[in-house]
Amino acid sequence: MLEAFFIQLVGFVAWIFLALSYWRKKVDDVLFLQVISCVLFVIHYYFLDGMSGLYIVLFETVRDFVYYKSDDDLKLFFYSIPIYIIIAVLNFTGIMSVLPSLASLIDGFSLANKKVIVVIGGIASYTVWLIYDIYVGSISGALTDFILIISNIFVLITSYKERRKRKRKKVSV
Repeated sequence: MLEAFFIQLVGFVAWIFLALSYWRKKVDDVLFLQVISCVLFVIHYYFLDGMSGLYIVLFETVRDFVYYKSDDDLKLFFYSIPIYIIIAVLNFTGIMSVLPSLASLIDGFSLANKKVIVVIGGIASYTVWLIYDIYVGSISGALTDFILIISNIFVLITSYKERRKRKRKKVSV
């Protein structure tokens, strides 16, 4: 019982760091907080025996750190595609084992692009993670995936309204 609580607690703490990352304005701040989150997720998936999730999150830890240090994120994303494929193939136990690779691929592409793409990609990526987390029994993951999907939708709507407001000001000036 205590072990199950610990597993879910680690997952919740990981998601707290991830949620905080999406409210940062600078991409470097987003990536830094996501590296911390990824380390905690590796521990979380290890104890859940979610090996495809573990290996993808482990790769994301390295990927996010490299993104954090890089000036050419899109190029790095394209270089990482074969790694996603290798992880998916080596961990294949059925369609559900491919979901973490798909989610991370979406996330990697999103991080290599502009802020709006990061948010839209976050919605897609967390939807895929939600399905996987339910499958492996990550209560903390499923709950917070859902919250982050809603949060990213809110950010998307808010930024859309702000852009419309700025455009109206330009037209009226």
